[in-house]
Amino acid sequence: MEQPWRLAAAAAMIAAMAGGIVWFGLSDGDDGRTVPTSRAAAAVPPTTVPPAEESPDPVLAATKGALAAWGELAVTGDLAVLDGWYVADGPQMSQIRAEAPELRAAPLGPPPYAFELRDPAIAMRSSDEAVVTSLVTMTRPGEPAQTFRWRIHLRRADGAWQLWTVEAVE
Repeated sequence: MEQPWRLAAAAAMIAAMAGGIVWFGLSDGDDGRTVPTSRAAAAVPPTTVPPAEESPDPVLAATKGALAAWGELAVTGDLAVLDGWYVADGPQMSQIRAEAPELRAAPLGPPPYAFELRDPAIAMRSSDEAVVTSLVTMTRPGEPAQTFRWRIHLRRADGAWQLWTVEAVE
């Protein structure tokens, strides 16, 4: 025979989980912040490039790959994960280099931050520059999601599209 308090506890737990799911589903996570520049900012994405069928456009594939590398860097402080994804002398890389010592001193460890691009659009593209606009949501288990509206600037470097800088859009 079930004890009545166990049923009440189970019902309360289910109600709390359902409420959390509803809240999470209704929240867009946009708190109006701009491009992060602190530990949380440097902490941004997973390290694998999405399969080609998800991002057939090389600019979008490079954007997703660069953000995934950034997410890995944010939890390890290892600048090597950015090799080939970021223009070595670009402004974003300069900012990341300045923040990396703090990340290395107290690495968060796995899992990396993940970035989701919502409705990304290539706003401008030439033979050596491109700009991707998107609502970007950064997540990591156990942390609140953060959403940003970004212009992601890429340049051709070493024969590939690489991230040049990220610009917050108000």
